[in-house]
Amino acid sequence: MDIQRKCFEESNNVNPDWSFKFDEELQQYIALDSEMELQVDEFNELWDTFRAGWQAAKTQADQKIKLLLCDEHLKKCESPTGVFNSQYPDEEPCLICLAKQYKAQAVPEGFVLVAKKSIEHWYLDEGEYLWMDEPDNWLCDMDVGDVQEVEHKEYIVTESNTLYATKVWDAENQAVSSWEFFSSKDDAEKAAEYCKAKLWEQSHD
Repeated sequence: MDIQRKCFEESNNVNPDWSFKFDEELQQYIALDSEMELQVDEFNELWDTFRAGWQAAKTQADQKIKLLLCDEHLKKCESPTGVFNSQYPDEEPCLICLAKQYKAQAVPEGFVLVAKKSIEHWYLDEGEYLWMDEPDNWLCDMDVGDVQEVEHKEYIVTESNTLYATKVWDAENQAVSSWEFFSSKDDAEKAAEYCKAKLWEQSHD
């Protein structure tokens, strides 16, 4: 979640759960339960107003920072004519110059930078046709003098976390839907209880 939406939800007590969620593509809240539609419309009105105010404040702040940085850059690193100013040879470069250095060292577009500890090694056990992270599980049985070809892959783990799965209620079809993942156990338990209650309610109509 980006900092803008986090601030909005915390300041307006908006807590997406099984009944509504935020759609990243639409950049709007959508109702998962028909009973939440009016409330979600109110959330979206507040969100649009908040976002417009946030953008205006950010633009104003960016302009102030740019003026300060440009002034520092001209004084420390360049003359107004664009020629390097050697008047301060022992000083650290200004933030504009540091940003240029950082950009030059940045990872090229289309690539990611990962720590070595995030790389996993997997080996194919052809007997079971399973990828395993410990080849000794089957290579220990090799006879002396044997040579065995082993397929090897490296996997990059960019994120590792715990998810919680439960079956959810399909409000549109009024039936139990397939399972879904939730990032928190509390949200998963709420969705599970809601689904269970709806199923019980339907069976006792």
